[in-house]
Amino acid sequence: MKDASTYTSSPALKVNRIGHSAGADVYVGGIDDFRVYNRTLNESEIIQLSRNRTDIIVSQETSLGQNWTACVTPANTSSVGTALCSNNITIRGAYLNITTIYPNQTGQSQVITDEINNISITRNFSRTNNLTFNATANADYRPLTFRWFINLVLKYTEVVTSGFTSTFKWLFNTTGKFNVTVKVNGSDAGINDTFRFALTTSANVLPLVNNVRINSTHGTNYTNENLTVYWNSTDINNQKIINITDWRVNGNSIAVLNMPFEADGRKNATDYSTPYQNNGTTSGSPYWNKTGGYKGTGAYRFDILQELL
Repeated sequence: MKDASTYTSSPALKVNRIGHSAGADVYVGGIDDFRVYNRTLNESEIIQLSRNRTDIIVSQETSLGQNWTACVTPANTSSVGTALCSNNITIRGAYLNITTIYPNQTGQSQVITDEINNISITRNFSRTNNLTFNATANADYRPLTFRWFINLVLKYTEVVTSGFTSTFKWLFNTTGKFNVTVKVNGSDAGINDTFRFALTTSANVLPLVNNVRINSTHGTNYTNENLTVYWNSTDINNQKIINITDWRVNGNSIAVLNMPFEADGRKNATDYSTPYQNNGTTSGSPYWNKTGGYKGTGAYRFDILQELL
């Protein structure tokens, strides 16, 4: 605080001096409760200090693992008593919870809330390919310890010191039901979170299509309108769906050959035209690439002269 007459001359401040600087530079005013911080104060700290709440340390000032003590010195208008210090407290982590998991039923990452601690998913069993799971936690400290269980049996432990995500891979080579559980702990054993995947592995289930319908541009079916087909497709195994479309006029396909080279469980050369159905047979062993083609869903590759369909 300062009085109306602020300085007797232009100030030339000096380090370690309060009030008088040098020569004729004299500060005229009052000073009380003088403090120096070797850091920038945040908004909450400034507000509490402005209210003279020296009895409060706001949460923004504390960090995990710090040891805090308050020492109080009593004083009256004429003397100062003996200081007495409080007990020590060690700052603990305030929160730890799993916020994102992978996969959900559609094979995507999913943000979860405190009310959700499990999810049901169905996948194909495989004798060669691992299933991948991951969980991301939100916490105010690290390291975090992730433990992954299958049917309550510990299978994998990961201590995460950078980032907040743990990844778990496992080969489910039989059909059945499995509980895949992830538990994350911080340095304080009392703070943890758990999430469970209710996994069902099954043999490949055929994809389904329903509600197939066509409309003209304006719904009036005139000759100057385009036709568009709509449908809904689902796959319980979460595999990519390829919709093979065959347009027909008066019951017959407009193409005499409709061979998209998608996986059909046989030669992958089915003709979907009607009534022709000229399915292909291979000769010379042309290579069918299940990730080939412009959609990445299957195509044939011919490398030598005698390879043909």
